[in-house]
Amino acid sequence: MKTTKLFGNKIHEMKTISSKDAIERLKKGLNLSSDNALAELLGISKATLSNWKSRNSIDIPLVFSKCEQISIDWLLTGYGSMLK
Repeated sequence: MKTTKLFGNKIHEMKTISSKDAIERLKKGLNLSSDNALAELLGISKATLSNWKSRNSIDIPLVFSKCEQISIDWLLTGYGSMLK
């Protein structure tokens, strides 16, 4: 399913949010090179992070309790400013 959303002065076509994409953006935003490093920072196991990817789900409250400086819009869509 695709919708459109206005970010700034631009209209972007949005796809269904992918947890894999969001996890990759999170690693980029935190300057981490591996899933292991992200899992350690979040206080979860590598298996839990892998489950998020395979189930296309993320524990958003946990992520933002550890990564308050990251913009939720950027994390979920890739648009806008990376930092709040």
